[in-house]
Amino acid sequence: MNQPGQFTIRQARLGDYGRMMRLINGIFFQGRRVFEKKWAHIYLPPEKAYRWGHLLYEGDELIGHLGIYPLWLKVGGALLKTAGIGAVGTRPDRRGQGVMSRLLQYGCEHMRQDGYDISILWGDRFRYGNYGWEPVGEAVEWVLDTRHVDRREAPPVRLRPYDPARDLVRVWRLWNAQPFGTWQPRDRLELILRRPDWKTFVTAGGPFAFAVCQFAADRTAVCVDRVVGPPAVVQGILLRLAGSRPRDGRPASAAEPTPHCEGAAHRFRTRAMVKVQDGCDTRCSYCIVPDARGVPRSVPADRVLAECEQLLGDGAREIVLTGINLGNYESCGLDLPGLVAKVASTGVDRVRLSSVEPLSCTVGLAAVMREHPNVVRHLHLPLQSGSDAVLEAMGRRYTVRRFEDEVFELREAVPDVVLTTDVIAGFPGETPEDHAATVDVCDRVGFSRLH
Repeated sequence: MNQPGQFTIRQARLGDYGRMMRLINGIFFQGRRVFEKKWAHIYLPPEKAYRWGHLLYEGDELIGHLGIYPLWLKVGGALLKTAGIGAVGTRPDRRGQGVMSRLLQYGCEHMRQDGYDISILWGDRFRYGNYGWEPVGEAVEWVLDTRHVDRREAPPVRLRPYDPARDLVRVWRLWNAQPFGTWQPRDRLELILRRPDWKTFVTAGGPFAFAVCQFAADRTAVCVDRVVGPPAVVQGILLRLAGSRPRDGRPASAAEPTPHCEGAAHRFRTRAMVKVQDGCDTRCSYCIVPDARGVPRSVPADRVLAECEQLLGDGAREIVLTGINLGNYESCGLDLPGLVAKVASTGVDRVRLSSVEPLSCTVGLAAVMREHPNVVRHLHLPLQSGSDAVLEAMGRRYTVRRFEDEVFELREAVPDVVLTTDVIAGFPGETPEDHAATVDVCDRVGFSRLH
């Protein structure tokens, strides 16, 4: 029997399974038996699952748990012995007493002794960084939208629901053939694909490919876990999952994922974004965009108008024209005001602009706002600073006086125009006087919102 105040960490035994799961459910789900149901692909039957748990006792009290789950990470042609860390928790009444630190220090030493090549976990990068884990990427959540797909590379693809009896072996081989991913034994992959909140589809005819995804309850959004197959087929699957009709115009079959309403090819409610420009050559001193996005280039006006027409047919009521440096738009002699006028003439209820650099065609935009009531009377003009010295250090191509003159002309032409802006506070070298000057400019201009 352990003495009170004496800490012991050991690997779980079969007889510990019930107590271990009660602790985990108490830590993460306030006693509800959810954990082993939600993560059934991790929590196998007791005779297998107990081996992955490591338990921390104080005396005879179980107060903490650490899961070390063996994985094989495939990188190129090599398989790395990998430990997935999870279900790291402390009994609520013992938090803040160093239990977590003891568990993770023990886990690191245990993995070294067992010869693991690498350890991975999903968690707070600052918290776990103290124990040797390093961030390797950013978590990104996105809703699948046809604008993420290159339609030119997306052939018509028919999908059918995954059938374990017919498809498991082919999916398993394709899953593990990827150059970078977690290698899965066949029985483990079978459990993963049986998760009740996941839907798996495979191609019906043509090159074999599969997709694992989740649909929102109202089917207005798709969260894609992975799509595996030939690149062109992957594009077609993404387009299909987004709810688009096949390019041959045939309606989706009942077995295929379908949108929540007819023709909802673009995932929006009533507002749709249309990117018409990319790149910038202004080279402000604080900005990496010119290196990341390249030289300015514009989407041809006919393509822009065709996309807008399709969006209107899909139910959009508002079009937002976007770009890296939107004021630089130019296509066959048509500038941004001319493009806005053409889009406004499509019959859309509202046309809005994302952001326009100062001194770039705002007078022309004012004229379009007057002529077309469906062009929203709002411009986002990035000021960045109200100090000429700071603007020069930033590499901005205007002075405070020129900025205010432009605002004056704009409001003379469109008295009810709404202006918003960006401001950088604390730019290197900015003095208190520079900051006060920025505040004064914002007061004089009367921006509706600052970012």
